[in-house]
Amino acid sequence: MRLLLLLLAAAVVCSADDFPQTCNPFGANKVVHPIDNSCGLEGATNATTASKEQDKAKNNFCASDPAKRVTTTTLRRLQTKVDAVPNFEYGNLFKGRPGPPAQRDMLKNLPPVSGATFAEGDLVYFIGYITEVKPGGKESVNCGQTGKENVDIHLALSATKLNVKKKDPQKNAKLCANSFVAEVIPHLRPDEMDAAFLRDLKDDPVVKVTGALTFDASHEPCNETTPNSGDPARFTEWEIHPVYKIEVCKLKTIAGCASASAAQWETVEEWENEPDPDEE
Repeated sequence: MRLLLLLLAAAVVCSADDFPQTCNPFGANKVVHPIDNSCGLEGATNATTASKEQDKAKNNFCASDPAKRVTTTTLRRLQTKVDAVPNFEYGNLFKGRPGPPAQRDMLKNLPPVSGATFAEGDLVYFIGYITEVKPGGKESVNCGQTGKENVDIHLALSATKLNVKKKDPQKNAKLCANSFVAEVIPHLRPDEMDAAFLRDLKDDPVVKVTGALTFDASHEPCNETTPNSGDPARFTEWEIHPVYKIEVCKLKTIAGCASASAAQWETVEEWENEPDPDEE
């Protein structure tokens, strides 16, 4: 009987909906994983309505051109705009905070920052460095599933090389002050966006990460140099989530890459296949 109850509970958590492929940023490189046939756009069927709305935003592959550039300055200012919205509460529901709000329309009607307007669901890109690569855990957005093919890949992005090491006592302080998050979701994820490939990019080349701008209202930014309990170390809850594309710059500086022609950018796969000059 206990086993039957567990199986029934699992069936409730995992949506039987197929993940929609109407919008597919990966083109012919997409890979259909088992989670694409068991977990839909809204994630877990037993999640709250507020969580389902947020999960739809986190699974949004339909953001359209033109892409707007975001910088760390832009994202800091956007965080300030959100925190100034009256009665907009958010945070880790499992740590005694309100969780994602039921109403998200205010995230599409924020005042301009950095001379431009930004809203949740916009297509954006960031040029900088991948500071950290690690798998996520089970979440409502992934219907509570586990295993490397079923969870997000969490990227910490920064405007400078932070060289964060796993046992660095200053790790959280560095990430809190300088990094924000991008998430490569499991749905339709091509091989070149697997964690093993992306770890090779850590603290090395300048990258361009393109995807949908999303506000993760299930967490809060760091309290100065310390992350809150259960929250990632980052200065903002604005994310690039989901990631549509990661490109590698052939040049060496962010300034040079920002004005680079399309010929100066290559895919992760192309970058991985280039000969190592140290081995020639």
